[in-house]
Amino acid sequence: MLTTLAALGDTIAGHGNGHGAGAAVIALTLSMGAAEWLLYRCRGRALTALAATTRPAALLLRAARVLAGCVAGYLAALTALTLATGALWPDGPSPTVPRVAALLSLGAVLWTGLLLQGLRHRLDPRTALPGRRRGRVRRARAAGSAPRPPANS
Repeated sequence: MLTTLAALGDTIAGHGNGHGAGAAVIALTLSMGAAEWLLYRCRGRALTALAATTRPAALLLRAARVLAGCVAGYLAALTALTLATGALWPDGPSPTVPRVAALLSLGAVLWTGLLLQGLRHRLDPRTALPGRRRGRVRRARAAGSAPRPPANS
């Protein structure tokens, strides 16, 4: 839906005929590779920050730094791709400051959505507390009602 808005935004607003909007869609599509890599990097750096801190305030500061760095890296990649596709797209609109700013805003929303989607299973209360689940299994095994895994022979 958001990439459709990027492709047809000028046409919907009545400012153009839609020619050349493909450059924005191609830039967004190609930037998804960088987005996935940066999400992986963000998760790893956040875990490193968690291991390195002992106070909640320090963790908040480090996590904010990690998040800001990863978002900035993604927006830099998207800017480079937007300028490259805008320069290579025949008869396309020139990448003006408002057009690039709008595309970067859309990219930031997409990246944040990917981040939240990637964290969804970690924030689910049924899977977020594995220790609680292990405790239930241990208690059930002690009571004799949970099956034991087969022994390796």
